[in-house]
Amino acid sequence: MSTNYIETTVTGTKYRRCRAIYINNPVGQPPVVEFIEQDVIITDDDTMTKEKGSIREMVTLDNMNTEFPVVNPDTLEPIPGMTATYAQVIGLMRSAYVYLAKRRDLAQ
Repeated sequence: MSTNYIETTVTGTKYRRCRAIYINNPVGQPPVVEFIEQDVIITDDDTMTKEKGSIREMVTLDNMNTEFPVVNPDTLEPIPGMTATYAQVIGLMRSAYVYLAKRRDLAQ
C-alpha cells in the first residue's frame, strides 16, 4: 500500500453550477443554447472547480414553445404560476442585445 504525501481528511461542500451560457445564433440556422457545467468543492481553506461538460439544446420550430418552470435563483424552487418558453428566452436575450448595442452606440 502506498502512502500519499501530506494526506489529510477534509470536510466540505460540493455542488454543480452553470459556469457559462452560450447562445450560438448562426445565420439561416436555429440557435443553439449551451450550458457549461462545473462542480465547485469548498473546504475550510480552499475552493476548487472542476469542469463537468455541457448541456446543449437547439431551438427549432418544433420545440420553441417548450415550457419550463421559472425558478427562484436563490432556492432553485419553482415560482408558483411562472413558466417560460425557449422562444421567450431567445427573445429576451435578443432584446438585451439590442438594448446594450444601442446604449454602446449612443456613448460613441
